[in-house]
Amino acid sequence: MMFAASLLSLAATFAQTATPTQDSAPTEAVRVGVFVEPPFVTKDAKGVYKGYSYELWGQIESKLERQSAITEYTTFASLLDATQRGEVDIAVCDSFITSARVARMDFTCSIADGGLRVMVNTVPKHSFARLFSALKDRGHLAVFGYGALCIVVLSVFLMLFWKRIDKDFPEASHDAFAEALFRTTTLTMSGKTKVSSTSTWYTKILAAIWLVFGISTVAYVTSTVTSVMTAQSMQHDVGRVDDLADKTVAVVKGTTGEDYCLKRGFGVLTFPSLGEAVDAMMALQADAVVSDGLQLEAYNQSHPALNITVTGPVFEKRDYGFALPRNSPLRREVNVALLELEEAGDIAALYAKYFGNT
Repeated sequence: MMFAASLLSLAATFAQTATPTQDSAPTEAVRVGVFVEPPFVTKDAKGVYKGYSYELWGQIESKLERQSAITEYTTFASLLDATQRGEVDIAVCDSFITSARVARMDFTCSIADGGLRVMVNTVPKHSFARLFSALKDRGHLAVFGYGALCIVVLSVFLMLFWKRIDKDFPEASHDAFAEALFRTTTLTMSGKTKVSSTSTWYTKILAAIWLVFGISTVAYVTSTVTSVMTAQSMQHDVGRVDDLADKTVAVVKGTTGEDYCLKRGFGVLTFPSLGEAVDAMMALQADAVVSDGLQLEAYNQSHPALNITVTGPVFEKRDYGFALPRNSPLRREVNVALLELEEAGDIAALYAKYFGNT
Protein backbone atom coordinates (compact mmCIF):
# COMPACT_ATOMS: atom_id res chain seq x y z
CA MET A 1 0.00 0.00 0.00
CA MET A 2 2.80 2.41 0.86
CA PHE A 3 4.52 1.58 -2.50
CA ALA A 4 1.34 2.24 -4.42
CA ALA A 5 0.87 5.55 -2.64
CA SER A 6 4.46 6.52 -3.51
CA LEU A 7 3.84 5.72 -7.23
CA LEU A 8 0.69 7.80 -7.24
CA SER A 9 2.53 10.71 -5.64
CA LEU A 10 5.38 10.45 -8.17
CA ALA A 11 2.93 10.28 -11.08
CA ALA A 12 1.15 13.39 -9.86
CA THR A 13 4.45 15.24 -9.53
CA PHE A 14 5.48 14.18 -13.09
CA ALA A 15 2.15 15.25 -14.54
CA GLN A 16 2.49 18.72 -13.01
CA THR A 17 6.03 19.00 -14.39
CA ALA A 18 5.18 17.70 -17.91
CA THR A 19 2.05 19.86 -18.37
CA PRO A 20 2.76 23.41 -17.18
CA THR A 21 -0.18 25.58 -16.22
CA GLN A 22 -0.65 29.23 -17.12
CA ASP A 23 0.44 30.14 -13.62
CA SER A 24 3.76 28.28 -13.86
CA ALA A 25 5.61 30.65 -16.27
CA PRO A 26 4.33 33.76 -18.07
CA THR A 27 4.52 33.64 -21.91
CA GLU A 28 7.11 36.06 -23.33
CA ALA A 29 5.57 39.18 -24.89
CA VAL A 30 5.57 39.47 -28.66
CA ARG A 31 7.83 42.28 -29.84
CA VAL A 32 5.61 44.27 -32.17
CA GLY A 33 7.00 47.04 -34.39
CA VAL A 34 4.57 49.65 -35.69
CA PHE A 35 4.78 52.53 -38.13
CA VAL A 36 2.04 55.14 -37.86
CA GLU A 37 0.42 55.60 -41.28
CA PRO A 38 -3.38 56.02 -41.37
CA PRO A 39 -5.62 54.17 -41.83
CA PHE A 40 -3.51 51.10 -41.09
CA VAL A 41 -1.96 52.40 -37.89
CA THR A 42 -3.05 55.60 -36.14
CA LYS A 43 -2.06 57.23 -32.86
CA ASP A 44 -4.08 59.80 -30.95
CA ALA A 45 -2.93 62.57 -28.61
CA LYS A 46 -3.03 60.19 -25.65
CA GLY A 47 -0.71 57.73 -27.38
CA VAL A 48 -3.44 55.16 -28.06
CA TYR A 49 -2.91 53.13 -31.23
CA LYS A 50 -5.72 52.18 -33.57
CA GLY A 51 -6.14 51.47 -37.28
CA TYR A 52 -6.91 48.51 -39.50
CA SER A 53 -3.59 46.66 -39.10
CA TYR A 54 -3.27 47.42 -35.40
CA GLU A 55 -6.80 46.33 -34.52
CA LEU A 56 -6.40 43.19 -36.64
CA TRP A 57 -3.24 42.37 -34.71
CA GLY A 58 -5.20 42.91 -31.48
CA GLN A 59 -7.69 40.23 -32.54
CA ILE A 60 -4.85 37.86 -33.41
CA GLU A 61 -3.17 38.62 -30.08
CA SER A 62 -6.36 37.65 -28.24
CA LYS A 63 -6.60 34.36 -30.12
CA LEU A 64 -2.97 33.53 -29.35
CA GLU A 65 -3.44 34.62 -25.72
CA ARG A 66 -0.24 36.62 -25.92
CA GLN A 67 0.86 40.08 -24.76
CA SER A 68 2.62 42.63 -26.95
CA ALA A 69 5.57 44.94 -26.38
CA ILE A 70 5.09 47.83 -28.83
CA THR A 71 7.97 49.69 -30.47
CA GLU A 72 7.16 52.57 -32.79
CA TYR A 73 9.44 53.32 -35.74
CA THR A 74 9.68 56.73 -37.36
CA THR A 75 9.99 55.47 -40.94
CA PHE A 76 8.59 52.53 -42.87
CA ALA A 77 12.04 51.51 -44.10
CA SER A 78 13.51 51.41 -40.58
CA LEU A 79 10.69 49.10 -39.41
CA LEU A 80 11.34 46.63 -42.23
CA ASP A 81 15.09 46.74 -41.54
CA ALA A 82 14.45 46.01 -37.86
CA THR A 83 12.21 43.09 -38.81
CA GLN A 84 14.87 41.66 -41.08
CA ARG A 85 17.43 41.87 -38.27
CA GLY A 86 15.07 40.10 -35.85
CA GLU A 87 14.73 43.11 -33.55
CA VAL A 88 10.93 42.74 -33.69
CA ASP A 89 8.84 39.58 -33.94
CA ILE A 90 6.23 41.08 -36.26
CA ALA A 91 5.80 44.34 -38.18
CA VAL A 92 2.29 45.77 -37.95
CA CYS A 93 1.92 48.34 -40.72
CA ASP A 94 0.80 48.58 -44.36
CA SER A 95 3.40 46.41 -46.03
CA PHE A 96 2.85 44.99 -49.52
CA ILE A 97 4.04 41.43 -50.07
CA THR A 98 6.65 41.64 -52.83
CA SER A 99 9.33 39.27 -54.08
CA ALA A 100 12.09 41.63 -52.94
CA ARG A 101 10.71 41.72 -49.41
CA VAL A 102 10.04 37.98 -49.24
CA ALA A 103 13.73 37.48 -50.05
CA ARG A 104 14.57 39.46 -46.89
CA MET A 105 11.88 38.27 -44.45
CA ASP A 106 8.77 36.14 -44.03
CA PHE A 107 5.18 37.27 -44.41
CA THR A 108 1.84 36.12 -43.14
CA CYS A 109 -1.00 35.35 -45.51
CA SER A 110 -2.84 38.33 -46.98
CA ILE A 111 -4.64 40.73 -44.65
CA ALA A 112 -6.03 42.93 -47.46
CA ASP A 113 -5.62 43.51 -51.17
CA GLY A 114 -4.60 46.80 -52.72
CA GLY A 115 -2.24 48.51 -55.11
CA LEU A 116 -0.73 51.84 -56.06
CA ARG A 117 -2.57 55.00 -57.15
CA VAL A 118 -1.73 58.60 -58.03
CA MET A 119 -2.56 61.71 -55.99
CA VAL A 120 -2.46 65.13 -57.66
CA ASN A 121 -2.73 68.78 -56.67
CA THR A 122 -6.01 70.19 -58.00
CA VAL A 123 -4.99 73.85 -57.70
CA PRO A 124 -4.97 75.22 -61.29
CA LYS A 125 -1.47 76.05 -62.49
CA HIS A 126 -2.05 78.90 -64.96
CA SER A 127 0.87 80.27 -66.92
CA PHE A 128 1.37 82.00 -70.25
CA ALA A 129 3.15 78.95 -71.64
CA ARG A 130 0.28 76.62 -70.68
CA LEU A 131 -2.29 79.08 -72.07
CA PHE A 132 -0.32 79.46 -75.33
CA SER A 133 -0.04 75.69 -75.70
CA ALA A 134 -3.75 75.18 -75.06
CA LEU A 135 -4.74 77.85 -77.59
CA LYS A 136 -2.47 76.22 -80.15
CA ASP A 137 -3.81 72.71 -79.50
CA ARG A 138 -7.42 73.88 -79.91
CA GLY A 139 -6.72 75.77 -83.16
CA HIS A 140 -7.46 79.21 -81.74
CA LEU A 141 -3.91 80.44 -82.27
CA ALA A 142 -4.22 79.92 -86.03
CA VAL A 143 -7.44 81.95 -86.04
CA PHE A 144 -5.71 84.77 -84.16
CA GLY A 145 -2.88 84.67 -86.70
CA TYR A 146 -5.22 84.91 -89.68
CA GLY A 147 -7.08 87.73 -87.95
CA ALA A 148 -3.86 89.69 -87.40
CA LEU A 149 -2.87 89.15 -91.04
CA CYS A 150 -6.24 90.48 -92.20
CA ILE A 151 -5.77 93.61 -90.08
CA VAL A 152 -2.32 94.22 -91.61
CA VAL A 153 -3.58 93.76 -95.18
CA LEU A 154 -6.67 95.86 -94.52
CA SER A 155 -4.48 98.58 -93.02
CA VAL A 156 -2.65 98.91 -96.36
CA PHE A 157 -5.90 99.47 -98.28
CA LEU A 158 -7.28 101.83 -95.63
CA MET A 159 -4.02 103.78 -95.69
CA LEU A 160 -4.61 104.54 -99.38
CA PHE A 161 -8.26 105.32 -98.69
CA TRP A 162 -7.54 107.64 -95.75
CA LYS A 163 -4.88 109.48 -97.74
CA ARG A 164 -7.57 110.48 -100.22
CA ILE A 165 -10.27 111.60 -97.76
CA ASP A 166 -8.28 112.81 -94.72
CA LYS A 167 -6.24 115.99 -95.26
CA ASP A 168 -4.51 115.46 -91.87
CA PHE A 169 -3.35 111.94 -92.73
CA PRO A 170 0.49 111.53 -92.78
CA GLU A 171 2.21 111.70 -96.15
CA ALA A 172 5.30 109.57 -95.47
CA SER A 173 4.69 105.89 -96.25
CA HIS A 174 5.93 104.48 -92.95
CA ASP A 175 4.05 107.10 -90.93
CA ALA A 176 0.93 106.54 -93.03
CA PHE A 177 1.02 102.76 -92.57
CA ALA A 178 1.62 103.10 -88.82
CA GLU A 179 -1.34 105.48 -88.51
CA ALA A 180 -3.56 103.18 -90.60
CA LEU A 181 -2.55 100.11 -88.55
CA PHE A 182 -3.20 102.01 -85.32
CA ARG A 183 -6.66 103.16 -86.46
CA THR A 184 -7.64 99.73 -87.78
CA THR A 185 -6.49 97.92 -84.66
CA THR A 186 -8.17 100.47 -82.37
CA LEU A 187 -11.43 100.23 -84.28
CA THR A 188 -11.25 96.42 -84.27
CA MET A 189 -10.59 96.10 -80.54
CA SER A 190 -12.61 99.01 -79.13
CA GLY A 191 -14.95 100.33 -81.82
CA LYS A 192 -13.33 103.76 -81.62
CA THR A 193 -10.98 105.51 -84.01
CA LYS A 194 -9.56 108.92 -84.79
CA VAL A 195 -10.91 110.23 -88.12
CA SER A 196 -10.83 113.98 -88.65
CA SER A 197 -12.22 114.14 -92.19
CA THR A 198 -15.79 114.94 -93.06
CA SER A 199 -17.82 111.75 -92.99
CA THR A 200 -19.65 110.59 -96.07
CA TRP A 201 -22.42 108.02 -96.44
CA TYR A 202 -20.03 105.25 -97.51
CA THR A 203 -17.54 105.99 -94.71
CA LYS A 204 -20.36 105.74 -92.19
CA ILE A 205 -21.45 102.36 -93.60
CA LEU A 206 -17.86 101.15 -93.55
CA ALA A 207 -17.46 102.32 -89.95
CA ALA A 208 -20.67 100.54 -88.91
CA ILE A 209 -19.60 97.27 -90.53
CA TRP A 210 -16.16 97.50 -88.96
CA LEU A 211 -17.68 98.30 -85.58
CA VAL A 212 -19.74 95.08 -85.67
CA PHE A 213 -16.64 93.15 -86.78
CA GLY A 214 -14.59 94.68 -83.97
CA ILE A 215 -17.14 93.81 -81.28
CA SER A 216 -17.34 90.25 -82.61
CA THR A 217 -13.55 89.97 -82.59
CA VAL A 218 -13.26 91.16 -78.99
CA ALA A 219 -16.05 88.77 -77.94
CA TYR A 220 -14.34 85.85 -79.67
CA VAL A 221 -10.92 86.53 -78.15
CA THR A 222 -12.37 87.02 -74.67
CA SER A 223 -14.55 83.91 -74.76
CA THR A 224 -11.75 81.80 -76.24
CA VAL A 225 -9.19 82.71 -73.59
CA THR A 226 -11.78 82.33 -70.82
CA SER A 227 -12.88 78.89 -72.02
CA VAL A 228 -9.30 77.64 -72.28
CA MET A 229 -8.44 78.86 -68.78
CA THR A 230 -11.64 77.31 -67.42
CA ALA A 231 -10.73 74.00 -69.03
CA GLN A 232 -7.29 74.19 -67.44
CA SER A 233 -8.92 74.76 -64.07
CA MET A 234 -11.14 71.71 -64.48
CA GLN A 235 -8.57 69.33 -65.91
CA HIS A 236 -5.24 68.45 -64.38
CA ASP A 237 -2.45 67.38 -66.68
CA VAL A 238 -1.92 64.17 -64.67
CA GLY A 239 -4.84 61.75 -64.82
CA ARG A 240 -3.13 58.36 -64.55
CA VAL A 241 0.27 56.81 -63.97
CA ASP A 242 1.24 56.94 -67.67
CA ASP A 243 1.07 60.75 -67.51
CA LEU A 244 4.06 60.82 -65.12
CA ALA A 245 6.72 60.07 -67.74
CA ASP A 246 8.20 63.59 -67.73
CA LYS A 247 7.05 64.58 -64.25
CA THR A 248 8.56 64.66 -60.75
CA VAL A 249 6.92 62.23 -58.33
CA ALA A 250 6.96 62.33 -54.52
CA VAL A 251 7.15 58.92 -52.81
CA VAL A 252 7.67 57.49 -49.33
CA LYS A 253 11.13 55.98 -48.82
CA GLY A 254 11.29 52.20 -48.80
CA THR A 255 7.80 51.67 -50.21
CA THR A 256 6.55 49.83 -53.28
CA GLY A 257 5.65 53.23 -54.72
CA GLU A 258 9.31 54.26 -54.65
CA ASP A 259 10.43 50.98 -56.24
CA TYR A 260 7.83 51.26 -59.00
CA CYS A 261 8.63 54.89 -59.88
CA LEU A 262 12.37 54.21 -59.98
CA LYS A 263 11.79 51.20 -62.21
CA ARG A 264 9.67 53.32 -64.58
CA GLY A 265 12.39 55.99 -64.72
CA PHE A 266 10.26 58.80 -63.26
CA GLY A 267 11.88 61.76 -61.53
CA VAL A 268 11.62 60.78 -57.85
CA LEU A 269 11.74 62.73 -54.58
CA THR A 270 11.71 60.53 -51.46
CA PHE A 271 10.27 61.50 -48.08
CA PRO A 272 10.01 59.77 -44.68
CA SER A 273 6.19 59.95 -44.58
CA LEU A 274 3.18 60.43 -46.81
CA GLY A 275 2.35 63.76 -45.18
CA GLU A 276 5.74 65.18 -46.16
CA ALA A 277 5.35 63.86 -49.71
CA VAL A 278 1.96 65.58 -50.04
CA ASP A 279 3.39 68.81 -48.60
CA ALA A 280 6.09 68.76 -51.28
CA MET A 281 3.47 68.33 -53.98
CA MET A 282 1.41 71.23 -52.61
CA ALA A 283 4.58 73.37 -52.62
CA LEU A 284 4.95 72.48 -56.34
CA GLN A 285 8.19 70.59 -55.73
CA ALA A 286 6.51 67.51 -57.25
CA ASP A 287 3.74 66.99 -59.78
CA ALA A 288 2.14 64.00 -58.05
CA VAL A 289 2.40 61.47 -55.22
CA VAL A 290 2.48 57.72 -55.84
CA SER A 291 1.67 55.46 -52.90
CA ASP A 292 -0.72 52.79 -51.61
CA GLY A 293 -4.20 53.47 -52.97
CA LEU A 294 -6.01 52.82 -49.68
CA GLN A 295 -3.56 55.08 -47.88
CA LEU A 296 -4.01 57.91 -50.39
CA GLU A 297 -7.80 57.67 -50.20
CA ALA A 298 -7.69 57.84 -46.42
CA TYR A 299 -5.37 60.87 -46.50
CA ASN A 300 -7.65 62.62 -48.98
CA GLN A 301 -10.71 61.99 -46.81
CA SER A 302 -8.99 63.18 -43.64
CA HIS A 303 -7.74 66.43 -45.23
CA PRO A 304 -10.81 68.00 -46.85
CA ALA A 305 -9.28 71.49 -46.83
CA LEU A 306 -6.44 70.46 -49.15
CA ASN A 307 -6.86 70.80 -52.91
CA ILE A 308 -5.93 67.19 -53.65
CA THR A 309 -7.56 64.21 -55.30
CA VAL A 310 -6.74 60.58 -56.03
CA THR A 311 -6.94 59.92 -59.75
CA GLY A 312 -6.66 57.05 -62.20
CA PRO A 313 -7.12 53.30 -61.69
CA VAL A 314 -5.23 51.05 -59.28
CA PHE A 315 -1.99 49.70 -60.74
CA GLU A 316 0.77 47.38 -59.51
CA LYS A 317 -1.80 45.37 -57.51
CA ARG A 318 -0.44 43.67 -54.40
CA ASP A 319 -1.58 42.03 -51.15
CA TYR A 320 -0.84 43.44 -47.70
CA GLY A 321 0.66 41.22 -45.02
CA PHE A 322 2.43 41.28 -41.66
CA ALA A 323 6.22 40.94 -41.96
CA LEU A 324 8.22 38.64 -39.67
CA PRO A 325 11.91 37.64 -39.41
CA ARG A 326 13.00 34.67 -41.53
CA ASN A 327 11.92 31.25 -40.16
CA SER A 328 9.79 32.87 -37.47
CA PRO A 329 7.98 30.30 -35.27
CA LEU A 330 5.20 32.86 -34.88
CA ARG A 331 4.22 32.78 -38.55
CA ARG A 332 2.17 29.55 -38.44
CA GLU A 333 0.25 30.62 -35.33
CA VAL A 334 -0.58 34.01 -36.84
CA ASN A 335 -1.70 32.47 -40.13
CA VAL A 336 -4.02 30.03 -38.34
CA ALA A 337 -5.51 32.92 -36.36
CA LEU A 338 -5.94 35.00 -39.54
CA LEU A 339 -7.77 32.16 -41.30
CA GLU A 340 -10.06 31.69 -38.30
CA LEU A 341 -10.84 35.42 -38.26
CA GLU A 342 -11.51 35.39 -42.00
CA GLU A 343 -13.84 32.38 -41.74
CA ALA A 344 -15.72 34.07 -38.90
CA GLY A 345 -16.20 37.25 -40.94
CA ASP A 346 -14.23 39.40 -38.48
CA ILE A 347 -11.67 40.56 -41.07
CA ALA A 348 -14.42 41.57 -43.51
CA ALA A 349 -16.15 43.59 -40.78
CA LEU A 350 -12.92 45.34 -39.83
CA TYR A 351 -12.13 46.08 -43.48
CA ALA A 352 -15.58 47.60 -43.98
CA LYS A 353 -15.04 49.77 -40.90
CA TYR A 354 -11.96 51.43 -42.39
CA PHE A 355 -12.36 51.10 -46.16
CA GLY A 356 -16.06 50.55 -46.80
CA ASN A 357 -17.76 47.61 -48.45
CA THR A 358 -15.59 47.45 -51.56
